[in-house]
This record gives sequence, C-alpha cells and structure tokens, in this order.
Amino acid sequence: MRRAAVATAILGLLLGCTPAPAVTTPAPTPTFACTPEAGGAPKPCSQAEYDAMVKKDALYAEAEALYRRYFAEEVRLDKLGGAKDATPEFKATLAEDFLSQTVAVHRQDYEADRRATGSQRLVWIKRVPGVSWLGSLVAIAACRDATALKVYEGTKYIGHGRAGTETAYAKQFSDGLRLFSVESEEVTSCD
Repeated sequence: MRRAAVATAILGLLLGCTPAPAVTTPAPTPTFACTPEAGGAPKPCSQAEYDAMVKKDALYAEAEALYRRYFAEEVRLDKLGGAKDATPEFKATLAEDFLSQTVAVHRQDYEADRRATGSQRLVWIKRVPGVSWLGSLVAIAACRDATALKVYEGTKYIGHGRAGTETAYAKQFSDGLRLFSVESEEVTSCD
C-alpha cells in the first residue's frame, strides 16, 4: 500500500511539475518614422520608405549645397566684373542650360566691364517637393536680395540690383549631381 501511495505521490508530482509550454517572443519589428518630403510630423513607415526618405533628403541637401556654392560664385564674379568662360566652380555646380545661361551673363558683364559693389544675400532656400522638370531628381527654390548692389560699367553708375526668386532643378550626371535648369522671377522682396 505504501508503495502505491509513493507511486501516486510521484505521479502527482510529475503531473503537477510538467514544464510549461515555452513562450516565444517574436523578434521585434524595427519601426521607422518618416518625415514627409514637404515637412511635417514624422509618421510610422516601412524600412523601404525610410530608406527612400533618407536618399531624397541627401539629394535635397546636396542640391542646396550646390546652390549655395553657385550663389557664392555669382557674388564673387559680380564684384570682379564677370568672366570670359565658365569657372571651375560653375562647372562643378551647374550643367546644361543653367551653365550656358550663367556663363553668357557673366561673359556680357566681362565684355562690358560691368561690376557690382555692395552686398547681396541669399535670404532663404527651401525644397520644392513633387516638382520635376526634364528628369530632375529634386527642385529647390531660393530668394536672392541684391537690392543693396550698385552696378557700374567702367566708372559709370548704371543702376542697382534687384530681388528675385529662382527655382533650380537638379539631376544626376556622370560626374555627380548638378543644377541644370532654373526659372527666375523678379520680386519686390524676399519676405
């Protein structure tokens, strides 16, 4: 009898001590937050959407850096009196129509001995999401205030600078991203 009681007790212990089913925790799914191209609050997104956002942000940053370099070269040449040919800085930042138009303007300044004194500034620069032109990857808009410039041909004062907005389009070329087309408009101010 004693043996039966021990066997029952052991059986009870074995039944009561069976291991619980293993709890498996799924591997955490990475969560990403994407900021809309036009700005705004981040929203949950997939890794593919996040990767696309990072790539687009890098293109905008590169296009903005190109524009700032182009603007600085324009300021330099306006004070210098233009240039006969495309400068290395223009070749590194511009392509196609934008390059040829910019060189033509500075060549005219060079030939007319036209110079500017005073200051001009880049007031703002921003993304232009959802806009494409002839295969552009990104577009940026900027407002330039040159109203403090005085323009001379030789020693003769001929006028002052103006304010204007530009929308510049960037696309990839074999030697890198370049601004290749621009739309300009005169404005009364950059505010």
